Parts: sequence; C-alpha cells; structure tokens
Amino acid sequence: MVEPLLWLTLLAQNAAGWARLCRLVSAAHAEAAFGVPAGGVDVLGEGNGFRALERWLM
Repeated sequence: MVEPLLWLTLLAQNAAGWARLCRLVSAAHAEAAFGVPAGGVDVLGEGNGFRALERWLM
C-alpha cells in the first residue's frame, strides 16, 4: 500500500518560529533522499511558533 503524500505549508508567526522553521528546512534538505527534501510531521510539535496548512496529494 502506498501512503498518500502530505503537502505541508508552514508559516512563521514570530522570530522564534522563523528560526525553528529554518532549522527544520535545513534538516530536511540535509537528509534528502534522491534530492527530495522530506520529513515527518512528528518533528513539528506544539507551541512551535508557526502554523501548518496541510493538503493531501493523491
């Protein structure tokens, strides 16, 4: 079974959120498989300084 892809847009709410968002993006690019940055939503957590807008891709 193939799991559907989740397209996630993150919007920083403050300076701390922007800093955390930059670290998450850097980590996703550093661990990219086949040149495609990716990460699990489990790294986001609560009270993180940004909002997530999600959309499932078929």
